[in-house]
Amino acid sequence: MRRSWPLLALALTFVIPFFAAAALLLLGNTRQLNTTQHGIFINPQVNLTTSLADFDGNVIPHNTQWTIAFRLPKQCNHECQLQKQLLKNLHTALGKERKRVTLATSNQFPSGIESEATLVIINPTGQAVMYYTASHSLSGVLKDLRRLLKYSHAV
Repeated sequence: MRRSWPLLALALTFVIPFFAAAALLLLGNTRQLNTTQHGIFINPQVNLTTSLADFDGNVIPHNTQWTIAFRLPKQCNHECQLQKQLLKNLHTALGKERKRVTLATSNQFPSGIESEATLVIINPTGQAVMYYTASHSLSGVLKDLRRLLKYSHAV
């Protein structure tokens, strides 16, 4: 009996984690996982078919750049103008990567994007990838955009 203890301990060392992992997999992990993005991923991705305009109101043709689309309210008051200026500052803060990003406005976003979304990041193929509500900070948008630009291979 004494000789079987090391063998039993060794077997349990490998068997117990296997059964614990299987139990967690079958029961489901209800714990919320921490993520690094600040915005909300759009899943499944939505093709943005609405027309976009620059901040002066000129229509932007579909391009092959990343785009930050800002939803314009019906009346663009002082707060809206301030938000536009902050977005221009965010664009400048991108540094050398700013030539890969276009700023745009839209009166409405297509279905599939939450109604409270104020900003949407659109990839070079025209798909909306992430959105942000008014409660999100622009520093989070900047961090997400830098990460997307770093890991994308689009020109």
